[in-house]
Amino acid sequence: TAQGRAPRTVHLAVKRVASLDAEAKALEKTPLLTYDAIAEDIPSKVGQRAVVVGDVIEARNAGHLAIALVNDVRGCKTGPCLARVIASSDSKIAKGDKVRAYGTVARAVPTSTGKTIPELAADFVVRAKH
Repeated sequence: TAQGRAPRTVHLAVKRVASLDAEAKALEKTPLLTYDAIAEDIPSKVGQRAVVVGDVIEARNAGHLAIALVNDVRGCKTGPCLARVIASSDSKIAKGDKVRAYGTVARAVPTSTGKTIPELAADFVVRAKH
C-alpha cells in the first residue's frame, strides 16, 4: 500500500539458478524472437520470449529499474536496431557495455524521432561476447 494508491497483490515466480551464463545457454536452445521478427509487428509479439544482444547506447536507473537503449546486432539485418531494455537495477547496465538481455516483449515505445522501437522486460541480463 502507498498513500494515494490502491492496495495491490502481485504473484510472481522466482527461479534460482547457479549461473546466469548457464541459464542463458539453456534459453538459447529454445525459440526466442530476435529484433527483426519483433520489429515487423511489435504489438503482436507482446508477451513472447525474446533476446536482445548488442551495445548499450544509453543507460540510467529509475527507482529499482535499469533502463537501457541497446543497439541489437544479433537479429538485425539493417541497423541501427534500437530496443529499450527494462531490467532490475541489480543488472548494473552501463553505457558501452555489450549485453544479452533475455525476457519478454513488453510493448512498442515511441522515440523522440518518431520511430517506434520494441521494449523488452528482461528476466536477466548478462555481459555479451560478440
